[in-house]
Amino acid sequence: MEKKKETNINEVSIAVNGLVGTVDKLAEMTQRGFEELKGEMKNEISGLKGEMKNEIGGLRGEMKIEISGLRNELKNEMDEKFDSVLSGQDQILKRLDDLESDNTMDMAVHRRQGDKLENHEKRIVVVEGKVLV
Repeated sequence: MEKKKETNINEVSIAVNGLVGTVDKLAEMTQRGFEELKGEMKNEISGLKGEMKNEIGGLRGEMKIEISGLRNELKNEMDEKFDSVLSGQDQILKRLDDLESDNTMDMAVHRRQGDKLENHEKRIVVVEGKVLV
């Protein structure tokens, strides 16, 4: 019986050693799988980073173009508004110039009429002096 026990122990020992080898191989395969997966994930992440940089660069360019367009639109609208304001001011100034010219002419006319009245009064006094004498 002892031989049988010894044989069983030897067989168990061989089986355990075989299992240990199998477990070691399995662990090694798992480790290689993780390393491969890790490498693939790094490559994928690196690719995504590149894509995101490109996308961000593209968006940045689009934003610059959009902002430039908005600036131009705003400038054009402001120019139009200021042009209409300045045109209105020009009309007001023209009207004021016209009124000032009219006022100057009216004053000249009144002055001439006043001068004529004075001249007529002098002539009337001379005529009255001759008639009443």
